[in-house]
Amino acid sequence: MWLVSEGYALYCFFNKHSERIPRSLPRGGASELQTINSLLENSPQLAAGNFNILSIGYAAKQMIKTRSIYSQKSEDDGVRVLVTRYWPRGVKKDAIDRWFRDLGPAPELIRLWKSGEIAWERFRKEYLDEYRSLDKSVLLKELKDFIRGAGESAGSGGKGTVGRRGAGVGRDATLLCTCRMDERCHRDILKELLEK
Repeated sequence: MWLVSEGYALYCFFNKHSERIPRSLPRGGASELQTINSLLENSPQLAAGNFNILSIGYAAKQMIKTRSIYSQKSEDDGVRVLVTRYWPRGVKKDAIDRWFRDLGPAPELIRLWKSGEIAWERFRKEYLDEYRSLDKSVLLKELKDFIRGAGESAGSGGKGTVGRRGAGVGRDATLLCTCRMDERCHRDILKELLEK
């Protein structure tokens, strides 16, 4: 069971009749002891003593952000992942941690969107349709694994990826593209896919 409080997830494993008791806590800086007390007070099952706590600990809550590759680097970017088809002009290779070039929209779709020939809704639909292909869905899984910290050797990855260094486990991530921050962009759609 995961309980979110102040940017961290408190996890408790309960083992009695293999029951999971989902609970959510109010935000507000509860200490570990206050958190456990709140659980006991607010759950009839827990208050009745029908549980055994096997483990309690903290895990950082992961955040995925989007930015323009031309925006200034920030300490809270986490791993920086470029998700464009083409390398951006004037950007050094060490500005990113990994490049997933094939997660960018198809060149023809980019052309139609940038020229104004199609509306955002059609662009979004066609970009999402690209994820029905096996190659793109495999790359999406690879990106999820990279952000989580799995399979992080530099340069590892399948077709369409270039790596420089690995991610840290449970780190935040920033999806990067050449679009300005005030523009609609495929990186926002990709963020939604990653957060599902």
